[in-house]
Amino acid sequence: MKERELNCVSRPPRTNDHSRITHIGYMCATDRLDANQHSAQVWQITVQEAITEINAGTTAFYTVHQRTGMRAYLGVVSEPGRPPYLQARVGGLWNDHLLTQRRYESDAR
Repeated sequence: MKERELNCVSRPPRTNDHSRITHIGYMCATDRLDANQHSAQVWQITVQEAITEINAGTTAFYTVHQRTGMRAYLGVVSEPGRPPYLQARVGGLWNDHLLTQRRYESDAR
């Protein structure tokens, strides 16, 4: 199974709900990489694509806590009457770490 770090999400402005996230991805900090590496590291997929990959067991997506360096892996949450959505888990507990990721530039308006 491959693993992919993510550090950005796309969701409507002023929403604080996991089910409203539409895309996840990775945007490199330009101070860490040169221009060629930067373009190779940037990616974005829909939440539905991520759910499909997680459920198939082909990809594990995770975020990294800035202070501790701990990984929080994403899981698929299924609730009756709602479409499935992504949420991070640490130590077996669901948390809001995914909501703390920066937003894509186009969403930051």
